[in-house]
Amino acid sequence: MIREISPEDAAQLVPLNTLVQNLHAAECPHIYPADPDPAALAAHLAATLARPGTFALAWGAPPLGYVLAEVQEIPGDLLRHPARRGMVHHISVAATARRQGIGLALVEAAKARFRDAGATHWAVTYRVFNDASAALMARAGAAPGLILGEGAL
Repeated sequence: MIREISPEDAAQLVPLNTLVQNLHAAECPHIYPADPDPAALAAHLAATLARPGTFALAWGAPPLGYVLAEVQEIPGDLLRHPARRGMVHHISVAATARRQGIGLALVEAAKARFRDAGATHWAVTYRVFNDASAALMARAGAAPGLILGEGAL
């Protein structure tokens, strides 16, 4: 059921990405624009998927859910060890397909890709209003490890 989405097939992710984009736009309109242009979004997703180390995995055809992730090389310096990290950038599951384990299956598949690429850990960011993502990531084994404070100027 889980398959990789190529840059050429990125347009398949537009409806699911628009769902999560609009969720963020409703909560943080000063940061996230609502209703991105579908053609521009497809091009953006295709360019993102063309970057080395970046991949998307989808559940079903057409996709009922997807995860977009990246294997990142973190350079070391005097204050930090170098690392290879898996980063989950996006996850979205269609409203009609939620609470069926699709999100967790996608995250676990991404984690397997991270391990195969030699990553030693993984990370994800999600907004504080997104209780569903917080619960999903906790089930997948992620715990808060960094607090990012934000404030308007």
